[in-house]
Amino acid sequence: MFGVGVEMASFSEELSTTRAKYIFVKNIFGDDFMNVLFTGIPAVGKSTIAKEFSKIMKYNLYCDKDFITTKDSKTISEYGHKLKDVDLKKFSATVNKKLDKKKNIVLDGIIFPYCLSNLKLKLDYIFILNLSEKKLRQRYKKRKYAEAKILDNLFVQENNLIYKEVLENIRKKDVPLIVEVNLSGKVGLDITKIETAIYSTYSSI
Repeated sequence: MFGVGVEMASFSEELSTTRAKYIFVKNIFGDDFMNVLFTGIPAVGKSTIAKEFSKIMKYNLYCDKDFITTKDSKTISEYGHKLKDVDLKKFSATVNKKLDKKKNIVLDGIIFPYCLSNLKLKLDYIFILNLSEKKLRQRYKKRKYAEAKILDNLFVQENNLIYKEVLENIRKKDVPLIVEVNLSGKVGLDITKIETAIYSTYSSI
């Protein structure tokens, strides 16, 4: 794993246009093939980044909610909010069925790190997204999160628990590059960080 901090502009000139970015990765992977997971705690910006990245790369975007059915989940209450308690084995089976033989996939969600060992999809990158406590609290306030729920989420990020789940559940024969990205909250800058991380992996080729 390597971290991508705020000062990430090393390859901005080579990645100056959307089309150039797309062509670069296409040339690196030969057949225009790459599967990516964006994960992180609630409100960190997963969906925004995943949506923009998939749009730039012209990849297929799937959120974990796309694979949750009434058969593999039940509604529970936590801190006054209704949540889905998901059966990970059934969830994984649904993902495997829907994504069978598909490629150029962008996954977005918090559930995937907990069932990586059961997923057949080979991931090339797992991006664990982080955001400052100040900005997270602002977003949680808008969502009307209880303080206990806020503290739970902050604890997960501060102690790298998602990263630990990834390491624990990942298939050892298909280890992707795991990248922690400290987001700024500005989509353009944050997308550049993601692209720079991908580019820097192959910059010596």
